[in-house]
Amino acid sequence: MRKTSSETTRKDQTHNLNRIRRPQTQHGFLLALPSESLTHITSFLDPKSLLTLGRTNKRLYEHIKDDNTWHRAFVCQILGIGPEAELHGLRSLTLRRTESSWREEFSTRYAVRRRWIRSRSSTIAHSPHHAQIARMHLVSEDALLSSSLEYGIVARSFPLSGKIMKGFLDSTGMRHGMGIGNPNAEFAPNISVCVLASDGASARIIWGRRDGSINITFHPRTMSGTRAPAKVYDSRPEEEHTGAITDATWSDDGHGCVTVGADGRMKIWTMRHFACVWTSERNAGTVYTKVVQDLVNGIVAVAAKGGVLLIYSGFDTAALWEGASAQATVKIVSIPPPALTSDNPNTPPETGVRQEIGSIYLDMHSVTRPSILVSYVGIPYFFRLNVDFALSSVQVLAFGDPSSGPITCIMPSFSLNANEPGFVVVGNMLGSVSVYDWDAGLSTSPISPVYRIDIFSDAAVTSVAVNDFAIVAGSSRGSVRAIDVLLFDQLRSFAAPANDSVRQIILRRYMVISSVGSRILAWKAASGSDNKQDSLKVKGKGKVSQGTRKWHKQYELRQDIAESRDDLKGKHRASRDHEQTTQLDSLGLTEQEAVEYALMLSRDEQAKRRAAEESVFAAGFDDEGASSRHMTAPASPTLHALTSSFPSIANSYTRSHLPILPSPSNVKVQVSPRFYPEAMEAGDLPSSPLDLSPPIMSPEPAVAAASSSFTTRRVASGVYGRASSMSRAPAPSKSAWNSPIRVKQPSPPPPTSGQGYRQRAPTSRPPPVTASDTRAREQGSGEMGSVEDDDLRFALELSLAEARSKQDEEEGC
Repeated sequence: MRKTSSETTRKDQTHNLNRIRRPQTQHGFLLALPSESLTHITSFLDPKSLLTLGRTNKRLYEHIKDDNTWHRAFVCQILGIGPEAELHGLRSLTLRRTESSWREEFSTRYAVRRRWIRSRSSTIAHSPHHAQIARMHLVSEDALLSSSLEYGIVARSFPLSGKIMKGFLDSTGMRHGMGIGNPNAEFAPNISVCVLASDGASARIIWGRRDGSINITFHPRTMSGTRAPAKVYDSRPEEEHTGAITDATWSDDGHGCVTVGADGRMKIWTMRHFACVWTSERNAGTVYTKVVQDLVNGIVAVAAKGGVLLIYSGFDTAALWEGASAQATVKIVSIPPPALTSDNPNTPPETGVRQEIGSIYLDMHSVTRPSILVSYVGIPYFFRLNVDFALSSVQVLAFGDPSSGPITCIMPSFSLNANEPGFVVVGNMLGSVSVYDWDAGLSTSPISPVYRIDIFSDAAVTSVAVNDFAIVAGSSRGSVRAIDVLLFDQLRSFAAPANDSVRQIILRRYMVISSVGSRILAWKAASGSDNKQDSLKVKGKGKVSQGTRKWHKQYELRQDIAESRDDLKGKHRASRDHEQTTQLDSLGLTEQEAVEYALMLSRDEQAKRRAAEESVFAAGFDDEGASSRHMTAPASPTLHALTSSFPSIANSYTRSHLPILPSPSNVKVQVSPRFYPEAMEAGDLPSSPLDLSPPIMSPEPAVAAASSSFTTRRVASGVYGRASSMSRAPAPSKSAWNSPIRVKQPSPPPPTSGQGYRQRAPTSRPPPVTASDTRAREQGSGEMGSVEDDDLRFALELSLAEARSKQDEEEGC
C-alpha cells in the first residue's frame, strides 16, 4: 500500500506539472520574447495580419494596441526603413499624414497602395469636343468641365463612363443646350482666357476676350441636364482692358476675380455687383502674362513679359468686395529675373538672355514674409523668392540640376505644419521627375534634388500632379504613369489615347484624369466590392445570377495588352539604345566615326568586287564554276560586326552605299527590248537588208566572238535585275540582238506604180571605222548597207565596234 500511495503521489505531481507547462508550451515562444524582438517581428506584418494576431492572446492584444507597433510597421513597409533604425529624428520629405494615429495611417496607405496596384479597372477615353482642351475642372467625383479656346465653349461630360452631355456652355448663355455635338451654335472665336470653377453643383466661368472685355457665367445645376437659364454678367466698356486679356483667376473665397492683360494693367473685380474695384497703373510697353493671388491675405503676384515679377500687397479684401478704394495702401515690389553669375559652374547657357516666366506659386507660411516659387522657360532652374515687405527686400534661392535638362513642368506641395517639410516636384526635358526640399537652408550654389526618378525613357515630362499618396506624370507622347509618393516605385501605367502631349492632370485619391490633345483619359481604382462580379438579372425570371459582361472583359483585356505593349516598346527602345552606346564606347568611336568607318570598308569591298568581276570576265564567259567563285566576295568581319551591332548604321549603310551584288550565274541575258521592224503596209519585208531568220552557226570566228563579247559587256555594265532570277540560259529567240547579221546587197527599188513597200534611200553614210573593222570586212563581211531605221543601224555598228575592239585587246594580251 505504501508503494501504491507513493506512486500515486508521484503521478499527481507529474500531472500538475504538465498542466502548468502546457500553456507555456503553446504560447511561450512569442510571449517569452522581449518586447523589442516582438516589435521587430510584427513590423513585417500587414494591417490585417496585425489585427488577427491581436485577437489570439491578451498580451499580444496589448502589444498590437500600442501605437508604436503600428509606427514600426509603417516605417518598415511604407517607407522601406528596417526595424533596427532609430525613429527619433526620422524625417520623410514627401510624407503628409492624413490620419491622427499611426494605426489609421498605416491601414489607409496600405489599402490605397493595394487598391492602385491590384485594381482591374479599365481606362475610359472620350472627346468632349473636336478642339484641343485648354483646361479641365472636376465639379464632382464623376462630373467634368472642359474648355476650348478655339471654339470658345465649355463641354460637360462624365469621364468615368465616357458620356457627353448635350449642348455647350458659352459666353452668352443664350443658346445653352442647342448644340448636338458640333459647337457651331455656341461658336465664339474671340475668347482668349477661360477659367473654370464650381460652387457645389453650379459652374462659374470667367470669359476673357481679345478685345479686353470680360464676362462671368453662373450656371446652376450644370450637370443635371436641365436647360435652366444661366446668369451672365458683362463688363462695362469704361472698366475693360485696352488689350487682350492674357490670364485670370478666381479668389479663394469666390467673391471676386483678378485679371491681367496685354495693356500692362491688373484689375480686381467683385461679384456682388460685378464691377472693377481696383486697377493698377499702366506700364507702357509691358505685357502682363500670368497672375496668382491670395486676396485673403491681400497679396497678388503678376508676371510681366521679359521675366519681371511684380508683387502687390496690402489689399483689404472686405473693403474691396464692398467697392471701397485701396489705392493708397497698396505696396508694389518689382523683382527682376535672377541672373546666375559666370563663375558658377552650373551656369546655364541661357544666362544673359531675357527669360519668360513659366510658373508662379505663392507659399503663404507667413503673411509678412511670403515665399514665391518662380520657374522660367528653357532653363533647368527654379527660384524661391523670400519677400520682406517691411524692408522691401528679396532673398533668392536657386534650385536645379543641369544634367536633367530644362524644366518643362513643376508642381509644389507646401506645408503649413512645421513638422512636415514642403517639397517641389519638377518634370524635365529628359523624361525624369525630381523632388526638391523646399525648406532647404541657404546656399550660394543651386540646391540639388533629394530624389530623382527616371519615368520616361523616350519622351519629356509635360505635366505632373501630386497628392498625399501618389505622383502622376504625363509625357509628350501622351502616356501617363503613377508612382508612389514615398517609395517612388511604379503603381500604374496608362497607354496614350492619342499621340499628343499631356497638358493637364487631375489627381484624386483613387482617380486620375488627364487631357491629351482633344481627348480625356479617366481611370478610377475599383474597390473590393467593385472588383467582384456584377449582379445581372436573368430575363424572364426573378433570380439573380453572378457574372461579368463579356464585352467588359474583352475591353479590359485589350487595355491590358495595349499597356503591356507600350511598356515593352519603351524597354526595348531603351535597351537597344543602351546596347548601341555600350558597343560604341567599347570600340572607342562616336556614332559619326562608326558611320565613316563603315563607309570606308564599303569602298574597299567595292574595289575588291570590281577586281573580282574583271578577273571573271578575263578568264572566260562560259566557265560557270570560276565565275561563281569570283562573283561573290566575302564580307569583311569588321563591317559585319558593325552592321549587326548598330541597326541604324546598317540601314543607312545598306540603302545609300552598298553596291548592287551581281548574279552568281553567267547567264546570257537580253537586256534591251527586242527589235521588231515596223511595217509600213500589209505584207512582209522583202527589201529589208537585215535577215531576222533563226540563228545559224556562222563559221566566221570574228562574228561569234563579237556576239559573245557584246552580251558579256552588257551584263557587266550593271544591269543584273533579270539575271539574278534565272537559273539557266534562255533558248535562242528570233531577235536582232542574238542573231548573226547577214549583209545583203541592196535590191533596186520597186516601180512607183507597183504595190508593196517603198524602199527609202540612205540619207547619210556610216561613221568611219577602225582598223579592226577593216580586217573584219576583208574576211567576208562585205560593205554595210543602209538599214530600215537609222537609230538601229547606228546602235548595231557601235556594238560591233566595241566587241571587236575588246577581242583585239584579248588577242594582244
